[in-house]
Amino acid sequence: MSETRKSAAQPKHGEAVPFHRQCRKASEGGSPRVVIVGLLLILVVGFLGLDFLRASRGEESLISWSPLMDYGNISGQIDSAINKALVEMGVSMKDLVLEYSEEKKDGKIEWIHFTKQVRVPASRSLKEYYRIIEEAVKKVGGRIISHRTMEEKKVRSLMMVIGVKSIITCRLTLEQPKRVSSGN
Repeated sequence: MSETRKSAAQPKHGEAVPFHRQCRKASEGGSPRVVIVGLLLILVVGFLGLDFLRASRGEESLISWSPLMDYGNISGQIDSAINKALVEMGVSMKDLVLEYSEEKKDGKIEWIHFTKQVRVPASRSLKEYYRIIEEAVKKVGGRIISHRTMEEKKVRSLMMVIGVKSIITCRLTLEQPKRVSSGN
């Protein structure tokens, strides 16, 4: 009797197998190849998902996800944040020595590169200007990629390279007159 049941459960060649029987067979265990391919697929999708999340947070990623970010828009936001921070620190348009912008392109990535040279009052230290500008740039998703200070006879300068990831969107130079010492 059990043999008749078994043979009745087995479809004949060319017959369709009901879906519930296919699912039961798959849950009983598949071939090792299918399991390995499935695990590899899960690992690859997980890796890509984590890399995508890192890129969307502005962190370095292993894969270039450049179309996800509008670099033209963010370069404008960075420039506006810098301008706003400078105005809040008492710098006006008359203190602007040089300003120009260029359209840049690298493959599919397009952005605007701003160059500014500004005279700033000696009422604040260059470190304080740096800190305030860094904070303003970070709020809009940018970062200070590099910076350096220089001293000449009458002027101190702070040069900053600002951008997003490795894309440079702004070169900002702050020039500050040295304070005249009143020593004898």
